[in-house]
Amino acid sequence: MKKTVFGFVLILGIMASLSSCGTTYKMVVGENVPTNRSATVTFGNGKKVHFGNIKEVSFQVREHNNQSILDALYKGKEIGWSDKTILTVPAGNNKFLFNANFVFSVDYAFRSVEITQEITNLEIRYDLEPGKKYIIAGTTKRTKLNLLGIGNYDLYVGIYDDTGKTLLREWKVGEFLDPYMIGQ
Repeated sequence: MKKTVFGFVLILGIMASLSSCGTTYKMVVGENVPTNRSATVTFGNGKKVHFGNIKEVSFQVREHNNQSILDALYKGKEIGWSDKTILTVPAGNNKFLFNANFVFSVDYAFRSVEITQEITNLEIRYDLEPGKKYIIAGTTKRTKLNLLGIGNYDLYVGIYDDTGKTLLREWKVGEFLDPYMIGQ
């Protein structure tokens, strides 16, 4: 009996831990392009972000070079912070259209509140080198701070090298205005 209960608990634990793992969506765009003339672009890194009050950023890629890839890529599934999208695309000038969700964790009166700032129809263009790997991630820069440590932020999407440490270019995509700071 103890072995059966232990086995059942073990299986439930494994299922629970796997369900919290993110999903990786992969797609090759331009399948006739040789590998040595392609680049790999990863949207999101599947990790929670701990930068200021920003908690997580998720991406939903909609188009590549004016070609809709949304349905073929995600098949109607909802994207979460731990999900990432990996596209293999022809090297050269590329255009991506996507949505991004920036989630902030803000403490008000001793309770934490999550606020999501959705930015839709973001378009970025970048000249990708053949054989290289890139990461697209979201970041913020604080623009105003009040006495409680809560503030306003500019929202950015940046393209990084494959390590995620070297920023190659960034685009300002919006602002997060703390609801309790409006009018201050």
